[in-house]
This record gives sequence, structure tokens and C-alpha cells, in this order.
Amino acid sequence: MVKAITIYTPPASAAHITAEDDAFIHDALFGRENGIIGGLVCEKVNDNVVRLFGGGVSNKGYILYIPDGYSHDLPVATGPVGMKRQDLVTARFVRGGGSTPDTHVFNLVQGTPFPTSGTNTPPSLPGSDLSVPGSINEIPLFWVHLNGTTITSVERYAADLTPTKSDGKRVFVQSQTPLFPNEGDLWFW
Repeated sequence: MVKAITIYTPPASAAHITAEDDAFIHDALFGRENGIIGGLVCEKVNDNVVRLFGGGVSNKGYILYIPDGYSHDLPVATGPVGMKRQDLVTARFVRGGGSTPDTHVFNLVQGTPFPTSGTNTPPSLPGSDLSVPGSINEIPLFWVHLNGTTITSVERYAADLTPTKSDGKRVFVQSQTPLFPNEGDLWFW
């Protein structure tokens, strides 16, 4: 089967562009990589809350983001005294089907406590190709490090998918001078 996504259809026609179509395009643009887009930040608010703001994520091409001027808080369970724990802030996509909508949310997955002299075992996350209803794909975004009851640090785990130029500035879509008359391609710089 071949599907033309960006074609004109009369206003009375049934919609033909689906969430899966958009996800395909985004996934292709990001090189089939999952990760942070638009500079998403996660920071400690207190020892029981972390806050996300300033960007979003691509999870198999499905986009989840926090609009400018907004933030999203996630609760962090208190860590056990005398132990360490490493939780993961994730993006969790669950495929719907029939009358059940897809869901895509930020989530905090609690790690397993370990002795201060021990080694961490990261929480396991469900991964799938999202091909059937009920499929789940959860991607890690940030580590939340706890020592006892205190969040000691939050660090990025996922790759930043927002392209940058050699001078460190973000890449924006720009129009290039056409090579031939009536040509107008867009290029990433």
C-alpha cells in the first residue's frame, strides 16, 4: 500500500491524515531516534517534586511537549534512609484502538533502593513497536538521584534531538535559493 499524506482533499472529504502519519514524519526527521526536543529541562523543586519545562520529547515520532510558559510537576516518593535510589523521568506512550484513545504522558518510574556502597540497577521500561492496541513504549529522559530522603541531583539521560550548528546555535528551517526556476526546497541549516 502507498499513502499520499500531504495532498489536497476537498473540505467535505473524510480526514485522511492520522496520528500515525504525523509520527512517521517526525520519526523520519529525527532519524528514528527517541529523545528530547526543544530543550526540555527537568529540575528539583523539593525532595518530593521535580518539574519539567521548556520543551518536549519524541517517542517513536509521537510528540509530547510542554507549551511555553507552562510546567509539569511529577511527585517523587521519599527515598529510604541510609539507601540510595535512582528514579527515571520518562515519556510513556500507550497505543489506543477502537474507541480507546492513545495516551502519551510524562511519568516517574521509581528505581530500586540500593546500599550507599552498592551499584544501581536501572528500572526496566516497556518497549514496543506500538503496532497493536495496548502496546506501550516508555523512554527514559532524566535520572533523579536520591540519597536517603534527599534528591541530590537531576541529570539528563536522553539524547537532545534538536539539531545544532557548529557554533552551538539551534537549527531552524530556512529556505534555500532555488537551483531551478519554480523550485523552492526547505533545508535544515
